[in-house]
This record gives sequence, structure tokens and C-alpha cells, in this order.
Amino acid sequence: MDDEIIGFITFKHLEEKRFSIEECYIKPEFRGRGIIHEEFLKIGSIPNVYLYARKPNYAFMCMLKKHGLVETILGNIVGLGIENLSDSDDVYINSKIGEFYDLKTPIKNLYADYVYDFDSKLIYLQDVWGNVSRKPGMIAVIRPRKSDLEKYDFEKTFKKYDIFH
Repeated sequence: MDDEIIGFITFKHLEEKRFSIEECYIKPEFRGRGIIHEEFLKIGSIPNVYLYARKPNYAFMCMLKKHGLVETILGNIVGLGIENLSDSDDVYINSKIGEFYDLKTPIKNLYADYVYDFDSKLIYLQDVWGNVSRKPGMIAVIRPRKSDLEKYDFEKTFKKYDIFH
């Protein structure tokens, strides 16, 4: 195992000492051993280095939950133990809700309050400063990663919300 590549983590440099975790992957036969968690602990222990998770998928969120890195807010809605980032083009809109958002000017790395719902497998953003919403404080849904879109039936998930259909 010492000479074998069993997975990877990719980072994006945001600004001095700030990095976002863009992707991570562990081969199936090595999963469940806490490898990603151990790597995050090593990197996170570097003084003054700040890590963010970019639009984490369900598997990543399950890893955080398994290692006690989420805080239950209500039911299966949790606060993330690592700060999350998404871009304005990650915000889910459709014809019925598009008027509530101003997404003409792209915004990268939205620093905001995020929660994750394990039931819907969706990330929700509270747009406190009105960066993407027409009214500060609105809640926005972050579109799931492609891997989750392929794996889970989000059409059915979105139908649960009256505003989405």
C-alpha cells in the first residue's frame, strides 16, 4: 500500500493561506478507513491555513458526519464542520423563482452561511448580504454535484418543494 496510489485530493488556492477542496476520491476498497479525514487533520493543523469545501457531495458529507464534523441543527439538517464555498452559477433557479435572484454578474467563492440537508441531499445557502438574491437573507439552493445528480433522483426531490415545480 505504501507505493500504491489509493486516491487523491485536489485544492484550489483562493488567497494567501486559503484553499478550497475541489475534489477528493478514494478507491472503493480503501474507503471507510478515515483516510480523507486523516489528511484533512494534517492539512488543517498547519498554522494559519484555512480549508473550505467546494460544493461537497453526499459522500463527502457522510464522511464529515461519520467523524463528528457536522452539527445537528434540526432533524437531518446540519451545519458543516468545514466552511463551504460555491459560486453564483451553482445557485439553483427555475422559471418560477428566477426573478428572486440576481445572477447576471458571476460571483466566485460565496462566503455565506450554509447548511446541508441529509434528507434532500442539498446544500442551502443563506444569502445574508444579498450577493445573489434580490433581498438579503433569502435562502438559495445549491445545485448538487454531477456525481450526485447521476446517482440520486433529484427530479423527485425538487418536486417535494412547491416552489420548484
